[in-house]
Amino acid sequence: MSRLLVVDDEPQTISALQRYAEQQVLDCWMATTVKEAIEMLTTHQPDLIIVDLHLEGTRPTSIRSSSHPYTDGFDVLQTAKIRYPDSTVIVMTDCRDQSHPGMAKDLGADGFLTKPFTLEEFSLYIGLIYPD
Repeated sequence: MSRLLVVDDEPQTISALQRYAEQQVLDCWMATTVKEAIEMLTTHQPDLIIVDLHLEGTRPTSIRSSSHPYTDGFDVLQTAKIRYPDSTVIVMTDCRDQSHPGMAKDLGADGFLTKPFTLEEFSLYIGLIYPD
């Protein structure tokens, strides 16, 4: 793993995961919207994508329109797995909806993190996915 994309609209999460990337000497890109994330997927082809399923200001996945094709973190997950099937995608959410882990797994998620989590917990989790 050398390229990390973090997709979240919470500054605390972005900051913490950016510190992790710096400590691990990873190339890291941050996106705060689904549109930015989709563009960065194409531009940077990350190995690891960490995506929040509920981005502020987005509409639920079940509501789609041609004028706004990307609606939430599920779209980032699905797009990443279609374009780059070998990439690792970890989804994160505060888990208000218990169906999200199953839905994310069905779309190809490689892991699921429940917010809030510490940087140490995140590092241990990534260590399980990418053992030395």
